[in-house]
Amino acid sequence: MTLDIKTIVLINLIVSLVNIGVIAIIWNQYKKVFNGLSFLLADMILQFVGFLLIAFRGVIPDLWSVVVANSFVVIGSFFVLRGLEQFFNTARRNIHNYGLITIFVVVLSYFSLIQNNLVIREIVISVMLIVMNSQSVWLIFHRIDRPSRAIAKITGIFLAGYVLVSAARFVFLMIYTPETSEFFKTGLVDALALISYLTLSILIIMSFSNMVSRRLFEEVQTEKEKYNATFNSSPYAIMLTRLSDGKIFEVNAGFGLITGYEPSEVIGKTSLEIGLWVSVADRRVMTYALAEGNEVSHFEMQFQAKNDRLITGLVSSKIIMAHGEKCLVISISDITEMNEIKNQLLELATHDSLTGLSNRMLFYDRFEMAKANAQRNNHKIAVISLDVDHLKDINDGFGHDAGDKVLVTISDRISAILRKTDTFARFGGDEFMILLTEIDTSTVVAQMTDKILAAVAAPVDLGKDQIQVTASIGIVLYPDDGSEIQVLIKKSDQVMYQVKNNGRNNAQFYQAPVAGRS
Repeated sequence: MTLDIKTIVLINLIVSLVNIGVIAIIWNQYKKVFNGLSFLLADMILQFVGFLLIAFRGVIPDLWSVVVANSFVVIGSFFVLRGLEQFFNTARRNIHNYGLITIFVVVLSYFSLIQNNLVIREIVISVMLIVMNSQSVWLIFHRIDRPSRAIAKITGIFLAGYVLVSAARFVFLMIYTPETSEFFKTGLVDALALISYLTLSILIIMSFSNMVSRRLFEEVQTEKEKYNATFNSSPYAIMLTRLSDGKIFEVNAGFGLITGYEPSEVIGKTSLEIGLWVSVADRRVMTYALAEGNEVSHFEMQFQAKNDRLITGLVSSKIIMAHGEKCLVISISDITEMNEIKNQLLELATHDSLTGLSNRMLFYDRFEMAKANAQRNNHKIAVISLDVDHLKDINDGFGHDAGDKVLVTISDRISAILRKTDTFARFGGDEFMILLTEIDTSTVVAQMTDKILAAVAAPVDLGKDQIQVTASIGIVLYPDDGSEIQVLIKKSDQVMYQVKNNGRNNAQFYQAPVAGRS
């Protein structure tokens, strides 16, 4: 049987080398996905090196062919335990196993190098294989959760086979003592044990591969379920389109809620075909942005929903791989209502609540924009202060409602006269400001103020009564009379009060004091 055991050891070497190759492929593909694969690869390497050293027993010192070789085999079994623990996220400190391995190496060294006893060595080796592999079996069938047990069950069965073979070998050694102390001449039992270990190692490698595949499949299924749940329950409108032809191949429930389209109405069509984009230019901008960075985030756009309803959406988009080709996932958050509220708040913050005219803050902003434009084009700006004459008398004589109606009526009349580029603002009470932009000569301003005075002078119908209203106007020009808005308003107010003091119902330009005149 000497030749038979040597042959079995050599076959073990070949099988171990193949096992290393298989595990190395799995490790290389999934080392960043699953923990513990490095320990399983290390086990296969230790098994190979261990059998290689055993094959040279009698040629190299016993320290290597017996102590180191069998230590590698036992430590490899411990690495299987560590690999499975990490693979199923149940790792623990294993201090007791480090102690057992230390004791094992000491005992093995003693009965190899000091008192050569093959039987005790094989008993100790069998016990250690039972202990290590039993822990792996216990891990698989008791320590990990039920879904993981289903994945690892086959591996657990084959590891249990390791335990049974080691236990049978232990029982035999306790009952029968080999006639020789040479390992290659120990007989049929060791040969059968090695063949069993060889067969089980092949099966375990297959089970490892199956375990990784099952775990990967389960995680893919879980991720798919998470994706489906997120995709379908998302409050955003999400659509997936092929990058090659732009055709939509999947939409979620949120898409239907926001746009009003049923999946059957959009799948197989492009977003252009269903008229989703209000502005094709917006779509082009998003396309360019995707080409630059493969992702667009929080891009505000308008969309045409079903039945011609306009939606303001916050768009995020990304290029992904799906179904083996590049696709575009587009997420649209409906901010239409939020935008309307924002616009209402902005309107309240920048406009007068009674007349709807611009307020002081917006007037200042408009002046700064007009000023920049005037500097570029060498134009003038007219800043006009307008005050309604005798508004207090109207409030006292007809009531504040009548006074408010006068203010609203005058606001509407003057607004109808002004150009779109001009600004009409109410600063409070009967105080109004007008900004005339793109002015070439003061004559244009004088003509405009004449129209304003005429519009104000038309009778205001209060129902039972009609009243005649006039206004006093002061005019300054940028940049002739100043460059800052506060200075210009102050000067226009001064002129306006001069008009009031001189009989009202008139308009007057600012005139700078002559030098030396008091």
